[in-house]
Amino acid sequence: MPGGARTNRRVLVHKILRSDDGRRYLCGYCALRARYRNFREDRIEEIIELETGTVYSQPADFFNRYGIFDSSALEQLQVFIHILGYLARTDHSFDVVEQRIISLIIGQYCGGRQKELIEEYAFTHKVNRKDYLNEVAKLAYMDDSVVEFLIKKAEELIGVDGKITGTEQELFDILRENL
Repeated sequence: MPGGARTNRRVLVHKILRSDDGRRYLCGYCALRARYRNFREDRIEEIIELETGTVYSQPADFFNRYGIFDSSALEQLQVFIHILGYLARTDHSFDVVEQRIISLIIGQYCGGRQKELIEEYAFTHKVNRKDYLNEVAKLAYMDDSVVEFLIKKAEELIGVDGKITGTEQELFDILRENL
């Protein structure tokens, strides 16, 4: 802000990214300006996660938690997590077997501490139907073999409990239409 004026912003976070010079940015929809904006980490004083009430007096803690998808391959994984996590929760449960399926996929992309952070994100982050549909739309820009892999995993995930609800079938059909 010109003159260093402080503002409070309500931002729907889209992603965390790192610029070529190494600075991290929070990118998302700013309700104050009614448009998508980028916010540089070192210019943010505090972040309050409205869904959980968690206060990050050190914005780096928020960035470290949510800025874990820091490559195009990991951004692809994030799309997978959102789609599979939403499908898993459609029947109002997210059981250990469903978590294991997602964990095995995460393990194909990363290991160690990063895998742990991404698993924590995957098992706690909730996606709504609109977000699910937005993520499914992104599949049009992915390699067909990657999308086929996702669809196989989605089918495995929704069938793991031996029954497929009408909503699960509807969402799976939407997913399959993108193949």
